Amino acid sequence: MIRQATIKDLRRIVEMSEKFYPMTPYINLAPFNPEAAGSLAMLLIESGIMMVAEVDGEVVGMVGLVVTPFPFEPGLIGAYEIIWWVEPGKQAKGIGRALLESIDAQAKARGCSYVHMVCMANSPEQAAGLYFMNGYEHTEMSFTKRL
Repeated sequence: MIRQATIKDLRRIVEMSEKFYPMTPYINLAPFNPEAAGSLAMLLIESGIMMVAEVDGEVVGMVGLVVTPFPFEPGLIGAYEIIWWVEPGKQAKGIGRALLESIDAQAKARGCSYVHMVCMANSPEQAAGLYFMNGYEHTEMSFTKRL
């Protein structure tokens, strides 16, 4: 079951974030900060999009996006992915796809004209394929330089 996250999910969201973060290239930029993860999750629950996937009463996946104006046109509102994660033991069961597909209605309800999802340098190949199958277009590639 896919549903909107609530404050009751906060602890579990932080736990999953702690598993997700070391798998990202950003672990080389800064260590995981549970307080910051909790604050971000609260922001997404209250004013963004934060969806969770439940299997047998346990939260096993999440997708979170911040809702904000487009930088070059403030009247155009978009939803920008912050996190999309499914517990490794629950992957390849359609949960990630269901989370991805849950975003559109949530984004439209918040006045968004578009959704921006990302693939990190180490994202599995199937992530991009799932984006294309769900109507996304390749819009950019980003790079980070540590100073």
